[in-house]
Amino acid sequence: MVPSGQLIAMEEIKRRAWQDLTFGLLDGWWRFSDSYRTDHALADKALWLKVLTDTGYGEIEFIGDGGVTADQSLSSVLIIAKGPKEVTSSPGVWVIAADANGTAEKIATELTRRNQRVIFANDEAAIEGVSDQKSAMIPTALEPTKRESWRSLLENLPTDIPLRGIVHLMALDGHGTTASVQQMTKDVTRGTSTALALTQGIADANAIPNDGVWFVTRGAQTLEQDSINRTSGELAGATLWGFGKVMALEAPHLQPRMIDLDPDPNADSDSSVVNELLFSDVESYIAFREDARYTARMIRFGSDSARLDLPDESEWCISPNVPDNSSATFQVKSQPRNSIQSGEVRIAVDAAGLNFADLLISLGAVENSKEIGREMYGRVLEVAEDVEGISIGQSVVGMGFGSFAPEMTTPAALVSPVPSGHTSTDLATLPTNFVTAELAFELTKLKAGERVLIHSGAGGVGFAAIQMALNAGAEVFATASSPKHAYLSSLGVKHIFNSRTTEFGGEILKTTGGEGVDVLLNSLTGEGFVEANLSCLSTGGRMVEIAKRDIWSEEQMTEYRPDVEYFILDLDAIKSDDPVRAGASLSRVISQLSSGELTPIPHSVWPLSEMHAAMQIMRDARHTGKVVFRMPPLVRGNIRENRTILVTGGMGGLGCAVAQWLADHGAGTIVLNGRRDPDSDANEVIQNLRDSGIDVRVEVADITDFAAVDALLAKIDADMPPLGGVVHCVGVLSDGAIENQTWKRFEKVLWPKVLGAWHLHQATRTKDLELFVLFSSVTGVVGNPGQSNHAAANAFLDQLAAHRRALGLPGQSIAWGAWSGIGEAEEQRQRVEQ
Repeated sequence: MVPSGQLIAMEEIKRRAWQDLTFGLLDGWWRFSDSYRTDHALADKALWLKVLTDTGYGEIEFIGDGGVTADQSLSSVLIIAKGPKEVTSSPGVWVIAADANGTAEKIATELTRRNQRVIFANDEAAIEGVSDQKSAMIPTALEPTKRESWRSLLENLPTDIPLRGIVHLMALDGHGTTASVQQMTKDVTRGTSTALALTQGIADANAIPNDGVWFVTRGAQTLEQDSINRTSGELAGATLWGFGKVMALEAPHLQPRMIDLDPDPNADSDSSVVNELLFSDVESYIAFREDARYTARMIRFGSDSARLDLPDESEWCISPNVPDNSSATFQVKSQPRNSIQSGEVRIAVDAAGLNFADLLISLGAVENSKEIGREMYGRVLEVAEDVEGISIGQSVVGMGFGSFAPEMTTPAALVSPVPSGHTSTDLATLPTNFVTAELAFELTKLKAGERVLIHSGAGGVGFAAIQMALNAGAEVFATASSPKHAYLSSLGVKHIFNSRTTEFGGEILKTTGGEGVDVLLNSLTGEGFVEANLSCLSTGGRMVEIAKRDIWSEEQMTEYRPDVEYFILDLDAIKSDDPVRAGASLSRVISQLSSGELTPIPHSVWPLSEMHAAMQIMRDARHTGKVVFRMPPLVRGNIRENRTILVTGGMGGLGCAVAQWLADHGAGTIVLNGRRDPDSDANEVIQNLRDSGIDVRVEVADITDFAAVDALLAKIDADMPPLGGVVHCVGVLSDGAIENQTWKRFEKVLWPKVLGAWHLHQATRTKDLELFVLFSSVTGVVGNPGQSNHAAANAFLDQLAAHRRALGLPGQSIAWGAWSGIGEAEEQRQRVEQ
């Protein structure tokens, strides 16, 4: 059993005469030889408990009492126990291609502690120690990018014990997710070129490890629960996941497997990795996050019955079905476009924030006749005649009801123009959460030097309130679940407590010397939480309640703590009854955003069709910051005509097909970029597009010439409509089996896709794009013999798109299959024919 494995056993524990008469005639019934059983094959509860305890099992539980069943045939119990954390493993040799940051050293040390012998190989053989063949740790220097160096090492391994595994950790040496293009070049080269040389050296030496070849990365895969806006992790390692999938097809006997470590380099996963190495199972693609182990699965698109099918037209909204308090399901409801009324504006929604009130309404936990969706960012489509200060085409943020729709009508008082320099999803995080925090501190008149307790500090209102409180000079106390404490620390909060228990009350009193806090912003509900709040609220303190259910009335508060100023803040009611007050608060928030005093809330971005999944994330409190829905351009009906779309690889047949598609869906200005001038076929497409009224620009530049790309982007900024999207469809092929590849051929395929995409990501991340599409390939998902370089490049694109989405930026990779009649493969075929 693997370390900490779960034992589940159904065992008979009572001796029965009929069993002895039946089975006792068989030799096997009496063949036990352990020291625990002396005269019978069956063990009672006490004996099972002793055996399991002696062998390291814990959390032992017996279900059932061993009573005789109704048919008098069995007397069983169900035994559940957790296995020992460590299990003895047969000794063997492990070759470790070491990183320079200490992870390999920790893993090697743990392996040697578990009776394994380690060949610790890197550029400098950093571990000191003896080097005879019987040592548990043998440091070895080599040139990791040369197959000959690996072959020499593998041909001279100890022969007294078997080669169990080879572990590659060199992709851990990198510059993180904020790497420059030059740094990303080094990071990808370090991880991928050494993996190529290692695999070739294994083939040359005919070294076949019993337990496979392992490639270890850190944060190269973006999981649903990864922290947003993270700068740790090595995205460059994503290339190895594509490389490994081709290796599994070309050399299945090497059993290549992938492990992705927690992006946080301080996360302790060394024991988990060693357990995986020594006690592997059928899984080949594994990720560790905190204390959890995840495995990769491919599912059929649309297999999730909860995915919403969104219409192309604009007269609809998303509305919850009849709730049952246990789950939330949704429908796309027809919403005819009515004439706007006095004082109203109609807005084309680009992005909309999800709030806890939306979740409660969807679950039926609170009564509300309003549609879900309480805030948005978008463009003004229509303005009532009596509205001043808002014009058609203006970009705005606003509040109202029913923003989970292509269009929304709301009072103009609840709308505010926005400054440039922020993305649409950034701006969609602002209205509800910041206005709630701003009004709360307006009510309490928070002053510099006062102490304020902010519950659920890692949520949207919490993030907004922490910013405002720190700006006001207050001393901030905050609660959150334990995994989010590090996030609160990064915001500058020094006093952090657990939001899942009521112990924070006593802990805050202890921290403040019995004085407590002056102001309290509460969103927690449940037994004992209000009492815990009041226990740490100072005499004469002020408390604002923003929870939606199970809250105390003003009468209850007066009876329990008459000294406390108690405010129940219901933003929905204020929006309906006093929109001018809510709008004035929003204007103050936008003013502070413009001055740099406030920053948007970190957020994850979801398509509207994934409403159910996003709601579940919020219900389980697995999100940090904000959840934002982006309205895809085609769900809005088209791509904005007054934006420029850049198509890289735009001179070939694929680029021209993309340009035509963009034009058909509303694009007004298209820039086609390529390494060479367009040929006659491309010129014909370009001219046809121009004849139809599309502004098509041709810009010749190598996507890997970063100065030229920067100049191109600057030209778009200066001479064309604002950049609204990027479609990166560059592709180069240089096929060959891994054993026959060279790094020169490998990087010829890598750099146009990998570095081109990374540079475009870095150069445009502050721009308000609605499209960032990367043309990937199915080879990065399932592999294809002879295309390890192609698979590596495309696996990187897939993870870059996922990483961008985690940052709240648009990002989509399309893993295309084979194209018919166009594309790099077709062009190669035509060149061969010629």
